[in-house]
Amino acid sequence: MGWGLCCICLPLMILAVGVLVAPAALGIREMLLGLRSGKRRRVVMGAALLVGSVVLAALLTVKPAQSVRFCAQAPYLPPPTTFEDEDLVGTWRAHYDGSVDTLIFKADRTFKQVYEDRNEEDYVYETPWNEWSVDRYADGSVRIRLQGGRYYPAGIYMAERDGMHPDLPGMWGASGPPAYSFYDAFAEDTVTMVGELVINVRADRSGELLLHHMFIEIDEGFGVIGCERNIFRRVDTP
Repeated sequence: MGWGLCCICLPLMILAVGVLVAPAALGIREMLLGLRSGKRRRVVMGAALLVGSVVLAALLTVKPAQSVRFCAQAPYLPPPTTFEDEDLVGTWRAHYDGSVDTLIFKADRTFKQVYEDRNEEDYVYETPWNEWSVDRYADGSVRIRLQGGRYYPAGIYMAERDGMHPDLPGMWGASGPPAYSFYDAFAEDTVTMVGELVINVRADRSGELLLHHMFIEIDEGFGVIGCERNIFRRVDTP
């Protein structure tokens, strides 16, 4: 089920290529006809179409191409058997549509999360040095629990609920809103994260560790393009 989005992404990519190729081909045709007929204006128009298509293609494909390099390996591997908790120490970073989410792990089992939303002026969330811990499972999978951490891939509103359900206030009980059920696509199970952030530790084919977010929907899958927004990658080691 996790690969469902791949079947959607491929036809869309083919369609996008067609939309970009058509004006480029028209531009080349106009340039050639202009050169043959000696009409300078036609040559200029054709060149403009061709250059515009190339620039647009670059803008649309450079970032997705970077994502495909890693996303093609989804759903990734469990961490290697040599993995130790200390391997997490350092700085990890994720990007969500221009926003930056940073996790800093220290060897004393404390961490700090710093989230900066560049779409919302002056919005910064920073935790104190809270505790982090590791859960290990029989199948080799590993999860990290970050006390006081927030889930920001779905936006500020969702994150500030601190793991409680953001909708349906009329159905809340006397104790307040129910816990929101996030989806772990690796374990194919739901996870609650009330007052904490829970992240999977995975590895790519080269053995490089990555930290993978839970999903907010059960039918959410590993898309070929854009899956990097669900991943923290190491940017610094102590």
